[in-house]
Amino acid sequence: MPESAPPQLAVIVIGYRAPAQIVEAVTSLLDQDEPLEIMVVNSGGGEVLALLTGAGSRCQ
Repeated sequence: MPESAPPQLAVIVIGYRAPAQIVEAVTSLLDQDEPLEIMVVNSGGGEVLALLTGAGSRCQ
């Protein structure tokens, strides 16, 4: 999928003190062929942001 394709789907991943599960969910979503935007809401610490640095602009 080209990075410039507009997302047709937005997914919100919500977690609390579950960085491994959040990364697993986001990784699975990024493997999809459909254009999508991923928003991560984590209220259990900042380590998830560091783990998702390679997700690019599709993940906020």
